[in-house]
Amino acid sequence: MSGDFSNEYYYAFDGMYFNYDSESMEDKNEIENIRKKEKLLKVESLASKIIQDSTNLEDAKNRFLKMYLSESVINYMVGRYAKKESLPTDFAVAAKQKNSVTHFIHYSIKEIFKQSLTAEMHIQIKEISDYVYKNPDRLIAYERVKIIKKCVYSILKKETSQEYIREIDTEKMRVFLSSCRLAINVYDILHTSADKLIEQIKLNNQSFTNIISQPNVIRKTAGVMYYSRWKAQHMHTLLFYAGKETREALKSILSINTSHNSKELFMAEIKSILE
Repeated sequence: MSGDFSNEYYYAFDGMYFNYDSESMEDKNEIENIRKKEKLLKVESLASKIIQDSTNLEDAKNRFLKMYLSESVINYMVGRYAKKESLPTDFAVAAKQKNSVTHFIHYSIKEIFKQSLTAEMHIQIKEISDYVYKNPDRLIAYERVKIIKKCVYSILKKETSQEYIREIDTEKMRVFLSSCRLAINVYDILHTSADKLIEQIKLNNQSFTNIISQPNVIRKTAGVMYYSRWKAQHMHTLLFYAGKETREALKSILSINTSHNSKELFMAEIKSILE
């Protein structure tokens, strides 16, 4: 019957019947081999182009890293971060945009502290944003956000002669600080070199270990329980939120040795990661 696919046998173009489900294992293996060869050719072409377009192997490594950190990979990591931090979607999306730290500081002053932005505030906010992005003192994102918070209070005190320590919306403040950490972490992986990213990972790991090794101090502030070890959960780069396979691949990329100055060895390492 036309349109009846219940029968496992089908009429072939040459007048013979055959069974799709009885396809031999040899055929399946051959199809898989063809796919692997096609993928390998694409990998070799990509690796060759990366090397060709780079001034040296360290530059090629950085280009390869940025290539691997595709938009879909970034979005996945941002999504996992937002879920863990209970960050509203619009803030997570905004954190990926250009100058997002500046916009978040504007938000904090207008929405949390209910103050209008002055010309002087705009100048100071730009200085803060430039500092946390350039990171001349090699601080992790958590420490840079602490500086942002301190500077915001300083700006407000200077402009209004008020302390602004109490009677603020603590949930909005939490979202603000979390959004700033995300924005800085996104910026770091998109605009810094592999070496600087490795440094950030090591610095975060050191800070995490230092906090965990200390006694967990518990206190109540403004009706909210505070645990000193809680802050350790914020001491990660955005790569921490990648999926297992992606995280392993990124680890391999960051571990690529370029000191040998051999394009052949570099090509082999790229192929082994992408295959």
